[in-house]
Amino acid sequence: MSARHKYWRVWEEAVASLLHRDLAERCAAAGYRYEGDGIKVVFLDRRYVLVRHGSSLTIVNADPGSPEESTATEEAASLSSELQEEHLRDRILILHYLERASGAPLSGNMVGFDQLSGARFYGSPFRGRVELPLVQTFSSRPGALLESAQALGGSAASYGDCSVLLHPFPRVPLAFILWQGDDEIPANGKMLFDACAEDYLSAEDLTVLGETVVRRFRALDTEVEPRRARRAGAALGCTEGAASTAHAPFKA
Repeated sequence: MSARHKYWRVWEEAVASLLHRDLAERCAAAGYRYEGDGIKVVFLDRRYVLVRHGSSLTIVNADPGSPEESTATEEAASLSSELQEEHLRDRILILHYLERASGAPLSGNMVGFDQLSGARFYGSPFRGRVELPLVQTFSSRPGALLESAQALGGSAASYGDCSVLLHPFPRVPLAFILWQGDDEIPANGKMLFDACAEDYLSAEDLTVLGETVVRRFRALDTEVEPRRARRAGAALGCTEGAASTAHAPFKA
């Protein structure tokens, strides 16, 4: 059996913090609908249902597919450490969002991470875990960023040379921006939040959220790149084989 991932303690603390709260009131503040038998949460490309059973809270995936999502949380400690982290990451963010949500209206003012009041201790980790991987993966292929974002429910935005807007939570819009650069200026990227983001998630959770979204972007790009290569090869009159050859190469 695998060792328990460090996220388990974070999960248990998040459950304890929310367990005795009024879930109907929490949903109203967070922008969800409380249906009595559970809370339906759409988070990026996954659909979850949060249910309270007496003295416990459970979050299940409404359409599980991968191993980390088809396993019940109480059994997930048997997964590899990597899959345990994947299983718990979304669920912890959902619980933290529901627990912290203030109900404050969106300001409409999008700001950088460094402009958030709690960002002082997370600036370097945020840059290294969120913005630099975004630039490294997509700065030379901005169309691939838009394609990945659309697969997560996002849309094109009007910042920089290329940008996308997503709502992973109803009241936490995120913008991801790329500047492609040139011979003199290196490519750059930035992530923006609504100015009231900390009314819904801490600076640490916003870092984890940004990292989670960029990971999903990159995973989707890994999945779609071979198909994109085949389409490009077909447009050039190549066979599928020839086209593939041408395009080869939370703090606990």
